[in-house]
Amino acid sequence: MSDTSDTYDVQAAMLNIDHPEFLKRKAAIQTLARAKHEPAIPHLIAILYDIKQHERVRAIVARALGKIGGRDAYYALVNALSHIDPATLKQQVAFTQDSSETYQLHNTMLAVALTVALKAVNTPEARKVLRLWHSGKLKIDTSEQT
Repeated sequence: MSDTSDTYDVQAAMLNIDHPEFLKRKAAIQTLARAKHEPAIPHLIAILYDIKQHERVRAIVARALGKIGGRDAYYALVNALSHIDPATLKQQVAFTQDSSETYQLHNTMLAVALTVALKAVNTPEARKVLRLWHSGKLKIDTSEQT
């Protein structure tokens, strides 16, 4: 692929990052991740933090941020992970008072994507965050994020 084609792909991806069609949006986010397009990070972080976004979109964004990397992406991933209980990955079926099963899948896809993204960051700090999160001891120091 030529530089001109790469530039066009990234420009088109930036335009489609909020496309209403899921597949176009997914392709745009993945294109930005493959290109490691750092200018997309603030927009991707906004999507990650937007709880009105579908969890599937937020999960794709988390993986993209892990692939793009950088300090802002790292802190966004850590912050998002800190708001998810690690038990999310352990307890998928809950029983209600009437003994019927309900599936507790809220944040499961996002939790998996965030852990995968932090593994992709692959720094000692990211590995430490994952260990702390899995143990239920993750505390966020926001003083370093400024």
